[in-house]
Amino acid sequence: MQEDNHPKTFILPYIIDTSYGETRITLEEEIAAISCLAFHRRKKIGIISSRAEEIKAISKIYYPLVCLPWGQGCFITDGLEFLGFTFSDFVVPDLLQFLEGLRKSRFTLNNFIETLDYGTNLFSDIVKNGFGENRINCLIVDRDLLKMLLSLSDKLALADSVGEEKPELIRPKLQTNPVESISSISSRLKTEISMLRYTLKTLEDEVSRHLEMLSKESDLIVREYKRKISEFEAKINRRSKYLIEKKLKEINEVEKKYDKRIKDLLREREKVERILLKNKIFLEKRSRKGNEGKRKSIKGSRVDLYLLQIEDLAKRSKELRRAIEETEAEKNNRIQDIEEKYSMLIKNGIEKIDVLRESRDADIGRVNEDTEKIKKMYLTIKENIAQIINEKERLINALWESYLPINIRENAIIGLPFYMVIYEGRSERRLDFYPLVKVSGSIKAADNLFKLNLESRITLLLTPLKEPINVILNALVENYSRDPYLNGELRRIVEEKNILFSRTFIETLKSGLENLKHNGWLNSQEENTIVDFYESILKAQ
Repeated sequence: MQEDNHPKTFILPYIIDTSYGETRITLEEEIAAISCLAFHRRKKIGIISSRAEEIKAISKIYYPLVCLPWGQGCFITDGLEFLGFTFSDFVVPDLLQFLEGLRKSRFTLNNFIETLDYGTNLFSDIVKNGFGENRINCLIVDRDLLKMLLSLSDKLALADSVGEEKPELIRPKLQTNPVESISSISSRLKTEISMLRYTLKTLEDEVSRHLEMLSKESDLIVREYKRKISEFEAKINRRSKYLIEKKLKEINEVEKKYDKRIKDLLREREKVERILLKNKIFLEKRSRKGNEGKRKSIKGSRVDLYLLQIEDLAKRSKELRRAIEETEAEKNNRIQDIEEKYSMLIKNGIEKIDVLRESRDADIGRVNEDTEKIKKMYLTIKENIAQIINEKERLINALWESYLPINIRENAIIGLPFYMVIYEGRSERRLDFYPLVKVSGSIKAADNLFKLNLESRITLLLTPLKEPINVILNALVENYSRDPYLNGELRRIVEEKNILFSRTFIETLKSGLENLKHNGWLNSQEENTIVDFYESILKAQ
C-alpha cells in the first residue's frame, strides 16, 4: 500500500467472545493463556536429550487485509500479496466469421450445413482445449474467511482507539488495486456472455428458418408426388381397363377358334362311334344266328370286313379323343399366355407407380436427413455455448461472492491478530503462530477438567478459529522463511514488541495465571512452573 495514502486501520480482538453475559477474558488472562500454550508446545532437542526448545519471543502481530471500497461494499485483499484468485476461463475467439457464415448461408442449405460444421468444431474445441489461466493478485475469495469477517464487522475497532499499546501491524506492501482487475474481468466476461447469447440467438433464428424451409420442401414433395401418383394411377387405371378389354377380346377369339375345332372333332368322333356301335350290333346279330353264338363259326368275307372296320373305327375314335384333349390343352395354354401377357403389361404400370413412391420416399428421406443433421449440430453447438456461458457466469458469481456489504468510503486496513512464538533449539529457530480464538461457554472450568493436560484445557477455554483463518495461517507459515519482506517485518515486530521483555510481563503473567487458577483452568503447581520458567528466561538475558 502506498505510504501517502494513510488508510485507517481497524483491528479485530484476539478473543472473540460469544459467551453472552459471562465475564470477559482479560488481556492478562489472554497473555497468560498464550504463555501456557507456548510453554507446552516446546519440542525436545534431539532424540535422547530431555532438554526442550527455548522461547525467545512472544509477540502479538496483525496480518494486514486491505479493504477496497466498491459501490455500497468492498473487496478484501491480501496486503502482503501472497493470496489471490486463480481461475481457468474459456478463451472465446472472434465469432464474427461464424456469424457472417450464418447470415450468408441464409438461403443456401449446403453452405448453412458447412457453417454449422465449422461452428460445431469451433465451440467443441473451445470446450475441450480453450481453457486459459487467469489470476487476480491479492483478491481474497476464501468463503470461510470472508464470512467470518462479515460476521465480526461490528467488532472492528480503530487501532488508535484500543486500550492496549499501539498494535503492531505487519505493514502492507500492496501496490496495485485489484478492484480494477475485478471490474475489467467482470466486464469482459459479461461482454463475452452477451456475445455468446447473441450468437446463440442468431443460430436459433437461422436454424428455425432452415428447418421451416425444409419442412415446406417436405410438404411440397409430398403434395407434388401425390399429384403425380394420382395422375399416373388414373392413367394406369384407364390403360388397365383397356388392356383387360383387349385381353378378353383376344381370349374370346381364341375360345371361338378352338371351340369350333373341338366341336368339329367331337362331331367326327360321335359319327365314328355311331358307326362303330352299328357294326358291333351287326356282328352280334350274326353271331346269334350262327352255331349257338360261337364266334369261330362265323365265316365269310363280310364278317371279316366288319371286324376290320370295327378295329379301324376304334383306333380312329381313340385318335379323335386324343386330338380333342390336345386342342383343349392348346386352347388353355393360349389363354394362359394371353393372361400373362396382359398381367405383365398391367404390372409394368403398377411398378412405375412404385418407382414414383420410392422416388418420393428418397426425396423425403434426403430432407429428413438434412433436418436431423442440422438439429444434431445445432444441439451440440447450443450445449457447448451454454457450457461456456455457465462457466463464465460461475466466474462472475465467484468474483462477486468475494464482495462484502461493508460500506466504507475509502481504503482501510483490517488487522487479523496472531500471536507469534519464536522457539530456539541447538542451531535453528522455529516460528509458531496462534490464530485468533473464540470463547463460547463459561470461563469457569468444570470440576473434572483436570484429567486433561494444561494445553488441552487452555484450548478448550480458547478455541482457535482454524477453519476461517487457515488461508492466512498457511500464508504466514509458507512464506515467513522465504519472503524477505515478511521476514523483515516479523523481525522488526519482535524487536519492538517482544512481550517477554515488557517491563510488566511477569506481573501481567502472574495476574493472568491467578485468574485462570481461580476459574479452575490450572492448579498452583502448574502456575508456579510457568512463572518459574519465564522468570528464568528473563534472568538469562
